[in-house]
Amino acid sequence: MDLRNSGSDLDRVLSRIPWTSWSPTYASDGGSAPTVTTNTALYYQIGKLIYFNLDCTITAVSGAAGTFLASLPFTPSDSAGNFILGMGMENGLTGVFLRGHWQTSASKMGISTYLNNTVIVLNYRPTICGRYRIA
Repeated sequence: MDLRNSGSDLDRVLSRIPWTSWSPTYASDGGSAPTVTTNTALYYQIGKLIYFNLDCTITAVSGAAGTFLASLPFTPSDSAGNFILGMGMENGLTGVFLRGHWQTSASKMGISTYLNNTVIVLNYRPTICGRYRIA
């Protein structure tokens, strides 16, 4: 099967890869952790690449501040530097563009707006999808 020339062949291969759920943990890098409901947390693996989809809702923010942090299914191989893992959208209130970036100091993915503003806001619904390499 030549995957370089046929979208339908690639679609058939990818459709056979099962999505697996994971249970992310949440935190903030300032204050206490927000209360979060996970709507969807799925990933699949192809070789050393992890593709993920995270959709959650922030249901309480008392004492939480700064960058919103979420754990990933596996630690990225380049866990020594900050880099973009994925992109997404806030789907609860604003529709603003989001970015997911590796937060070395917390060993978690930081989620913020494209202007680096916090998403720790009551009823915000960060949705991020992306990919990264594991060791």
